[in-house]
Amino acid sequence: MPNALLRAALCALAVLVGCLFAQEQAEKPEAEAPEYSFWSGTVTEVEEAAVTVRRSISGRKPEMRRFLMNEETIVEGDLRSNARVTVAFVEGEEGDLAKRILVRSR
Repeated sequence: MPNALLRAALCALAVLVGCLFAQEQAEKPEAEAPEYSFWSGTVTEVEEAAVTVRRSISGRKPEMRRFLMNEETIVEGDLRSNARVTVAFVEGEEGDLAKRILVRSR
C-alpha cells in the first residue's frame, strides 16, 4: 500500500510540473514576424532608389509596380533589367518599400 501511495504522489507531482511548464511556455509571446507582401515578376527598370517590376499572369493584363529602395533593402543577386525577381515589401505612405529583393536564375 505505501508503494501505491508513493507512486500516486510522484505521478501527481509529474503532472503538476508538466502543467506549470506548459503554462509558462504559453505565456511567453512569440516574436512577431514582420508583415511583408510579395510580388514576383520581371524587372523593367532599375533606378538608384527604385525598381519597377512587371508581372504577367495568364489570362490577365500585365501589371507594373514600382518599389522604393533604401539602405536597408537587401538585394540578393545581380539586379538588372529583364531579371526575374521576387520582392518582399511593405506598404508605406510614400509608396511600396522593398525590404528584400531576390534575383532568381532562369
